[in-house]
Amino acid sequence: MKFRMVKTLLALWLLTGLAAGAARAEIAWHWEDKFSNNEQAMLKSWITHTLSALESLVAPLPFDIDIHFYRLADRGEPVPWANTRRGRRQGVNFHVDPAFPRKAFYADWTASHELSHLLIPYLGEADSWFAEGFASYLQYQVMRHMGEMDAAGITGAYRERMARARLSYRLPDIPLAAASRELRRAGAYPTYYWGGAVYFLLADTALRQGSGGGLSNLLRAYVACCRERHTRVAGLVEEFDRIAGEPLFSGLLREFRERPGFPEYGGALEQLEIQLQEKSADIGKDLVALLDRLDRHRRINRISAVGLALVEEGKVVFSGGLGIMDHDGSGPVTGESLFRIGSITKSFTALALVDLARTQDVDLDAPVLDVAGSDLFSNDWAAEAPVTLAQLLEHTAGFTDISKSEFEFNDSDAIPLSSTLTRYRSKHNTAWQPGLFASYSNLGYAFAGRAIEVIAGSDYEDYLQRELFGPLQMNDSGFFLSEHQRRRLVTGYDTDGETHIPYWNMVYRPFGGLNTTVNDMSRFLRMLMQDGELEGVQVFPETVIRRTRQPTTGLVASAGVASGYGAGAYSWMHGGTRFHGHGGDADGYLSRYGYTKRNHSGYFLVVNAFNADVLNAMRRDVESYLTRELPAVAEPEIHYLGQREIEALQGRYLPQTWRFGDGSSGRTLQVLSEGNQLFTVMGNRKRLLIPVSERRFRRRGQSEATSAIIDADGERYFVGPEGGFRRAG
Repeated sequence: MKFRMVKTLLALWLLTGLAAGAARAEIAWHWEDKFSNNEQAMLKSWITHTLSALESLVAPLPFDIDIHFYRLADRGEPVPWANTRRGRRQGVNFHVDPAFPRKAFYADWTASHELSHLLIPYLGEADSWFAEGFASYLQYQVMRHMGEMDAAGITGAYRERMARARLSYRLPDIPLAAASRELRRAGAYPTYYWGGAVYFLLADTALRQGSGGGLSNLLRAYVACCRERHTRVAGLVEEFDRIAGEPLFSGLLREFRERPGFPEYGGALEQLEIQLQEKSADIGKDLVALLDRLDRHRRINRISAVGLALVEEGKVVFSGGLGIMDHDGSGPVTGESLFRIGSITKSFTALALVDLARTQDVDLDAPVLDVAGSDLFSNDWAAEAPVTLAQLLEHTAGFTDISKSEFEFNDSDAIPLSSTLTRYRSKHNTAWQPGLFASYSNLGYAFAGRAIEVIAGSDYEDYLQRELFGPLQMNDSGFFLSEHQRRRLVTGYDTDGETHIPYWNMVYRPFGGLNTTVNDMSRFLRMLMQDGELEGVQVFPETVIRRTRQPTTGLVASAGVASGYGAGAYSWMHGGTRFHGHGGDADGYLSRYGYTKRNHSGYFLVVNAFNADVLNAMRRDVESYLTRELPAVAEPEIHYLGQREIEALQGRYLPQTWRFGDGSSGRTLQVLSEGNQLFTVMGNRKRLLIPVSERRFRRRGQSEATSAIIDADGERYFVGPEGGFRRAG
């Protein structure tokens, strides 16, 4: 029981919209010469897009970076020169000619080369052949993830440059590693750059042949564990060998140091092209390549089953599965296989309540205790701030999450919702004033489910079956399993993909108890992105679906911030494109759905293992695929604050919400400035805070405000995805 409790709390924290996702590198922009606003926007877009591609290929950099721009015109190319900055703060100097169009920068390899350098430490001048070979080999693979090259283009570019380097190598009796200093002094940079790239070509093809993983997967593991440990080639290579499970890198290093002449690479390029299995398309352009990449994620991480629905421009282009139902050799996963989807259930609960309130003329801003029963919970602020139905759906009701005993509940009987709420009634109290701050709470959705029962005069499960699943023809979705359905349920596993996790009977089904199929979820997706219409029938009014996407309660909504948690769905950015959706954990299953109104495309993705890293990697690949043809979204212009305004916002902000416990261990948030820039600091994480107005802010890569600093009732608050904070003093 304790095992499940710990796993569940961690998964819910990782997958909710209010929890912090995987940390990504923040960029500090430095304009060393004068650039116009349009030039700055174009250059930022170029670097941001390149960094996102690098993160998709490998992993987010584990530190923030400085990007410096210098103007260098009339050199006949968009980026005449660039170099990395190493030290306490790392980054890149770019000397650019902004007279060139955006597409010229995107087609240039310089940014992908220099940013790739930052994946490994500075190794010193003596081993520059290794570092430059590393960045040269990766640069085109990053450009592939940018959509600028396909597999044939990559191998063609490798072939041309390596052949040219071989022809220009005039030291047949000296190994490349020993010759690199002489080549550097002679200015023969391409020769030792591409000679070094041969090292990584040989390593990559060997890794792909051995495990199907390749160099990028090894680097992903390296960045996660060890990026800042080593400053010499020997230690770095030893770490690579440890991750690879064989002395591959040390053996190659010995050859490059001992074997005279330019390194031999034989048929490695042809082998690489075969291994890529994509002659003319890449992940950003080809569905087969996307499915192949997702299946590699699955196999490498010992995940038996993946379910996937893809909708493009309102049409289902894929609805099915990858892998098998369990590791015991049962049948293949299909679109009809059942998965548990955890907190995605909240999207259905919220939709049901919003529509029910419409049909029964119930105000979503009505007090819950007036609608659903006067003894559901206690609220010390009831007189001035009663909990409303809308606050339940948007997590602004002032509740922490359910208690340990509620999480550990696992009664297989179909106990009525009212009975379980009564059993744990003493634990149901508001912890802070309702209506101010968003804080993810499963408890709120238990009360939302009970409100549905009281208003409709029907059990929650029966109402959803009749009013949602029926009209949407989601014929395999429900909260209880028949024997036939149990045989179609995909087995759930722990993080290792092998340890079976038993079926969890959730204490309050409205927050996470739904079982469904990929085919059913594809119908739900299409209805959402088409504002309630499905196959020519308006199943729900457009106003109801729009309400699920729009936060209306809490201080952050009052500040005009449109992103955040609406009624059963939250929003996030991918490459500047806003997605709406939800994630879920059901003990042995992790899932996510998302859709964007920009091109009426979306997805549902589920894995049968408690492995959030894999789910997130797959999600990024899918979102890149769905947005591959969308134009870049320009970041809003910076609203520059005066020094007095900046000083007024600085200070130490104390947490006002907490999800578990009593809040005593909550982290504070510091707002500070450096020059004319604002930053937030939580723990050891420092992030740039970019003003879009006097009191609304965004982060790097975001196309709209996501947080705000607000004055209310004589206090100053910071509110956003990080939570709600009050300035001390």
